[in-house]
Amino acid sequence: MSLRHYKDLRTTQFHSVPTPVVFAIATVLILLWASSGFETIQKAIILVIWIVLAILVLFFPILGLGLTIASSAITDVLPNTPFASSFVPIIGVITLVAFLFQNRRRPIGRVRVSKVEIIGLIWIIWIIISNLQASLHGSNRTWIFTLVQVWVLAWLARNFVRNINDHYTIMFILAFGILISAVSVVLQQGVGTLDLADRAIGLSDGANTAARYFIYGIVLLSLIQGQRTIKPIWRAFGLVSIFILLMALVYTGSRTGIFLLAVMVLILISQRSLIGRRGSIVLWLILIVGIIWYLREVSGTVLEPSQIFKSIVLGSDTIGYRYDLWRAGWAMWLDHPLAGVGIGQFGNFLAMYWKTSLPIRANTPHSSYLQVLAETGVIGFILFCGMLVGTLHNFWQRAHSGNAEIAAINWIWLAILVLLLIGSLTKTDMIDKLFWFLLGLSANNPIRESVSEAAVYSH
Repeated sequence: MSLRHYKDLRTTQFHSVPTPVVFAIATVLILLWASSGFETIQKAIILVIWIVLAILVLFFPILGLGLTIASSAITDVLPNTPFASSFVPIIGVITLVAFLFQNRRRPIGRVRVSKVEIIGLIWIIWIIISNLQASLHGSNRTWIFTLVQVWVLAWLARNFVRNINDHYTIMFILAFGILISAVSVVLQQGVGTLDLADRAIGLSDGANTAARYFIYGIVLLSLIQGQRTIKPIWRAFGLVSIFILLMALVYTGSRTGIFLLAVMVLILISQRSLIGRRGSIVLWLILIVGIIWYLREVSGTVLEPSQIFKSIVLGSDTIGYRYDLWRAGWAMWLDHPLAGVGIGQFGNFLAMYWKTSLPIRANTPHSSYLQVLAETGVIGFILFCGMLVGTLHNFWQRAHSGNAEIAAINWIWLAILVLLLIGSLTKTDMIDKLFWFLLGLSANNPIRESVSEAAVYSH
């Protein structure tokens, strides 16, 4: 790439990332994973990793977004720093600085926010003014800073992920991070050794989180299979990866994950035209073999479909515990209908509404919707639902775009969002990075890379 082309790239608002740079990011993720069990080695390479990441993100801020989104799937291998709990907030700051620097000549009048972002900002302001004490002095975080960070993430997603290659870059980094987590599960558990007493969590912060991300990975790899530009070797790699993700999903022992798997299959059936006739035959064969393997492995366990249905109906074990949390959250809201008890305060008020003899082992209601209702009141809940409806509407419109490739990309993100929202019924995803990324992403419309810009990457 010539210096003139590079300068043109730096001043171009819509830009893509060269393939070698994406592979460099993949190499960094592998290094982090490989060194996670060896403290001395990790400390030795941490500085090099920091330098590589900082340089890459400064020149290609889209990579910073990809790493931020993928971080939830690989929490355990992220190095801690003296300034933050992990490198993610610092990468976010570098990404924002790089974005502002590259757009320093952009007229201020052209910097706009979408309707979804405006609703999100109003929601955050409501949370602050309705209970300033809770938003400033949370038990485990300063909520104002957290909410501002995720809102900025949504804003960056809309402003920086603009062309088709940008979307594929984010998808690759996310899928690769999820796959690393799944491989670690299979290596730890071994093939054909299901032990629900020791549920696998991969590299994330919990079994249910891991299960959800394995589902997102399957969706990404399944629908990307249908793109004509995918080379056969990558198509084969994707199919093998899908089976690994299926195995890792079962090893998490997450019943919500199994339910989301069924929903995912329905989504893929409804969008089988995106997969393509040639790719769908092999894909469905992989999925069928994986499901048969799952049914054989879980026979006689709580993951058996009949047992999952029975526990939902009867409210047994941990599902019944969630029902108790939901009843407490509902009662909490009835006593504080307008403003709620304050962001992050569910755990502090829970003892007052706990009606069973079971010990309290949760700080959230394990439901995003009940948490928003109980902690931010009916006004906060309406604003939150407004964000969701606006995001779904945006993706739905763009998924029916006249351009087949743009429509396919939006179908992929829409499918992941639907799965995330369904999963939020039993898990708190109110400040999930992927959730806020999708909120912002829904407000932009990917454009095709121009011929002149594509030529830059051919040098």
